[in-house]
Amino acid sequence: SDYSNVEDLELTTMEDVLFVSMKNDVSFLLDCEMNLYEHQSTKNPNMPLRGLMYTAKLWQNWIQENQKNIYSKKLVKIPTPRYTVFYNGTETTEDKYELHLSDAFEHKPKDGIYEWTAIVYNINIGKNMELMKKCRALREYADFIRMVRENYQKCKNETEAIKEAMEEAIQSMTTLNKYAAEICTKYDVHACTDVTGFGFLGHLHEMLDGRLSARIRARQVPVMQEALHHAEEFLLTAAGQRNRNHTESFVRFRHISFAMEEVLFDPQTSGGLLIAVEPVQAEALEMELQKAGLPARIVGELTNRTDPEILVV
Repeated sequence: SDYSNVEDLELTTMEDVLFVSMKNDVSFLLDCEMNLYEHQSTKNPNMPLRGLMYTAKLWQNWIQENQKNIYSKKLVKIPTPRYTVFYNGTETTEDKYELHLSDAFEHKPKDGIYEWTAIVYNINIGKNMELMKKCRALREYADFIRMVRENYQKCKNETEAIKEAMEEAIQSMTTLNKYAAEICTKYDVHACTDVTGFGFLGHLHEMLDGRLSARIRARQVPVMQEALHHAEEFLLTAAGQRNRNHTESFVRFRHISFAMEEVLFDPQTSGGLLIAVEPVQAEALEMELQKAGLPARIVGELTNRTDPEILVV
């Protein structure tokens, strides 16, 4: 969309309605268009019927809110409907296709005088590339679903996946930083801090002390996949938002997902160590820490002071 004024946007998503027992994913009114978007992980030929029922309810609400009289002699102008379905299931489909309400009619009208159409977009990785280029959120969501499926395949079932995630979190929180600290004494360490309440970026900002800058490679930062999943679901912490408010003016993200941003701002109850060491010793330190069973990674490099102070790529 070319619209930039959020005041032009009116959300019209319905709450759960007991009478009709249905809920749409998201809808909004913009420039006299009633835009309705739904997400499906399975193919459903009944989407045109569902979309018509949802839109009829939205029209009814709009008529009541705007005090329109549909029993008068004057033609009542209503918002133009637009119904789109995003599909990311595992069944093979075209990038884009249409579903028609008339396919459900017992007796299909010969004149085709009545029709309702659902436009379906396949948003799996590798599909609708032009659309993905224009919508970062959609592209990142598709990539996230790909990662979830890959990780899920590694586990026998969802219960086992949850169990493994819990074991990973407990193992991390019960591993003392003293083991890493003892190894660090063999190297020329210029600065070191444990990552706790201020989160990764907050403690890095403190470490730079206004004199240096840092370039962080986000993919190198050790992160639990379940943490990313929960951030994607907007299960966020209040302290994380305070950390963002305090630190984000010093940080610039380049093609980083919202979920990863949140993880980097998120406070840690029992985080690891953030270590600044001589570049020529970095790989040796990384290898020795990993040999000790610690999830150590080289996550970036320090530079002379620039703007922004912290660049995450």
